[in-house]
Amino acid sequence: MLNVIYNKLKLSNINNNRLKNNQLRWLAKRDSYFKTQDSLFIENTKTENWGQDMEMITIDKKAEFVKNRVIYLINYKHK
Repeated sequence: MLNVIYNKLKLSNINNNRLKNNQLRWLAKRDSYFKTQDSLFIENTKTENWGQDMEMITIDKKAEFVKNRVIYLINYKHK
């Protein structure tokens, strides 16, 4: 979904340079956030018996992060 919305925005030529730079900054934030979530997952599964529950929580947090970006991009053309 993220790629579909981003590509539609690119095709509509709405501030392509600004959009690209914005997306690159977000990708760096995403990578950092995902790395942090993965570290928390590893740390919590070492000390607790979370197993699949912790994996589900980690995946959900990552999905929420991306979902928020999709919503932002849907509304981007109005900025």
